[in-house]
Amino acid sequence: MRDCVAAGDVDTERIEAATPAPLREQLATWRDAIDGIGDLPDGALAACMFGYSQLHGTITLELAGHLPPQLTDRSALFDLQMTQAAAAAAPAASPLTGTGPGARRRRRPAACPDRHLSAGALAADRRPVLRAGCPSRSVARPEADRIRRRRSAR
Repeated sequence: MRDCVAAGDVDTERIEAATPAPLREQLATWRDAIDGIGDLPDGALAACMFGYSQLHGTITLELAGHLPPQLTDRSALFDLQMTQAAAAAAPAASPLTGTGPGARRRRRPAACPDRHLSAGALAADRRPVLRAGCPSRSVARPEADRIRRRRSAR
């Protein structure tokens, strides 16, 4: 998140302006209680929670079997959810939102394997470029796939 804020990929001012005062106080309490996040503004902490809730909710719906059976391409749905989470935190004039002077076309944000989002570059084949230093893809997706395979084997 720190890198995304520094790169201007998260519109902390817009998010903070929309955040009610009681929630800003709770974000400040959270920031004070946890080491390593003291330099993040309220908008960045709120954006973290947006992304985490999208990530957790999407995985939970899939693992609990609450997605419609007709939605067979779960990876595409997951990618769309994470793209929307990134776009919600992005500045209004951003390639992620498709608006403003800097936006030529809508593009998918790059996501590390744990789905930490950033507006990273796209490779020539339009696939997201993963950020260096992120954990391997073996965290969320394969765990969900393993559980799904175990259920279908029953």
